[in-house]
Amino acid sequence: MKKLLVPLLAIAAACAAQAQSSVTIFGVVDTGFTRDGGSVASVSGLSNGSNASSRLGFRGTEDLGGGLKAGFWLEAGVNTDSGSGSTNSSLDNVAASTTAGSLQFGRRATVSLLGGFGEIRLGRDFAPSYYNEAVSPFGVTSVGTDVLLQANLLGQVQLRTSNGVHYFTPNTLGGFFAHVNYAFGEQPSNLPLGTDNNGNYVGARIGYNQGPLLVALAYGKLDVTRATGQSNDRSVVSLTGAYDFGVVKLTGEYQRQSIDNTVNAGFGNGGTAAAGNDTESDGFAIGAIVPVGAGQFKLAYSRINIENGHGLGTEPRASKFALGYVHNLSKRTALYTSVARLKNSNDSLTGATLTAAAGRVAGISGAVAGRNSSSTGFEAGVRHNF
Repeated sequence: MKKLLVPLLAIAAACAAQAQSSVTIFGVVDTGFTRDGGSVASVSGLSNGSNASSRLGFRGTEDLGGGLKAGFWLEAGVNTDSGSGSTNSSLDNVAASTTAGSLQFGRRATVSLLGGFGEIRLGRDFAPSYYNEAVSPFGVTSVGTDVLLQANLLGQVQLRTSNGVHYFTPNTLGGFFAHVNYAFGEQPSNLPLGTDNNGNYVGARIGYNQGPLLVALAYGKLDVTRATGQSNDRSVVSLTGAYDFGVVKLTGEYQRQSIDNTVNAGFGNGGTAAAGNDTESDGFAIGAIVPVGAGQFKLAYSRINIENGHGLGTEPRASKFALGYVHNLSKRTALYTSVARLKNSNDSLTGATLTAAAGRVAGISGAVAGRNSSSTGFEAGVRHNF
């Protein structure tokens, strides 16, 4: 009996440990055909992540007892049309992303402590303002993505921050929530002219999300200080809302981005900013999701004004209308198609940096429309979750 008791206790202990810990492998494979057409340039081919960003991830939790848990999350972007890893990491929140090709956990790489106090999360993850963008019916990867997202004045922290400390309130506040994020630029303290603050970020999102109603206010600010010591700081503020009526879910967002152009620096649009000139974008987006049987129709309209187009004396504008349909073949697999039309106006620029003003459509970013002209994007594909 004693000989049997020892292995039985070992098995029981192993089962208890397994019940207290879990590790999950997950991902999304999304590939489709995209056609982006513009008056200057058009492009066709396979794209990935038009309905949901393709990815491979590992996540897990461990029950530490007393209501305390530990967790980790590693998530890498994948270009399913070529098999390469996605480019989406910035080491200091300012410099360009690292080169694509190899698999890297640039979408998310975090470790967490969770409990009745909420969650403390360390590492690379979404900036608070990203969650306001994600309310759009087309998210952040489709040809229908709002022009608010395409006009990126924030640079590398538009979606994610590296070296971040996040705090999330618990889900026991009657629908109210908050998310606070501070990220380090990790610059040496002996850099000249205050450039040791380069890459520091602070952001927050507060709101209410319960039942059919969501309302949230988000803010983010990135310190960017050039070698001359002059400020080039970027910031965003946005207010978003959604209400699900059952037969239709309505969404809306107002957003304002700004960049302090106090440096004579090029911005990829054929010109430079004179010292003291600030650039700001001001825009809104509205949308609807209509469930129909096993699928859903999506509609969205967005518009943005680029004030003082990098000191060039222009204020380009862009507007976009998008229509799409997603048909769920199962809980994991869906077919989708979308079409979008983007119109430039008010002598809009043709450079690559202000992509909304340039007339680009998300997806394969090769379509370019000239000043005061339009571009069209089409996509159709299949998405599988695992």
